[in-house]
Amino acid sequence: MKGKIRRLAGAIRDLFIKGLSHTARPLSDDREAIWSIPKPFKRAYYAWVGLLWTPTLIVIVVEKIPATAAMDWWMQPIAVIRASGLEFAPIGVSVAIAGLLVVQGGMVIVSIYQAIVNRFVTPVIEDHREEGREEGRAEGRSETNRAWREWLGRRTEAEAQGLPFNEPQPDEAE
Repeated sequence: MKGKIRRLAGAIRDLFIKGLSHTARPLSDDREAIWSIPKPFKRAYYAWVGLLWTPTLIVIVVEKIPATAAMDWWMQPIAVIRASGLEFAPIGVSVAIAGLLVVQGGMVIVSIYQAIVNRFVTPVIEDHREEGREEGRAEGRSETNRAWREWLGRRTEAEAQGLPFNEPQPDEAE
């Protein structure tokens, strides 16, 4: 009988260890936060929920403390935690859901903004960028032509005076 109990305990322990090692592996998918809050909005969600949970929980705990005055000192924290938990649970869940809705609403607003930018602003920026390229090319051609004209002028002048001209061409100078 003792052998069977030991084998059963060993099997339970082995199963427990396998379960723990299985849960310690990283997840293969890219989930973020509770209720699939998108990664960019995770901090906003936790900040919003924490901002609403903290004062609510403080008020509930402060209200419960006087009711435990007649209890033994070691039972007071347990009674406060139990009573506060019962009162805070529906409020906490409601705040978490409200926070989810606020963050998801913010995500919708940002998505609409991005769609408007992609539809109306990006094409204007691309048009201006292309105009800038054309202006830059025209300016570059103008500078190059001027450099060649000046070089040719100096060369012609040197040849007319019979002086040697060994200045490099403008495209070789740089």
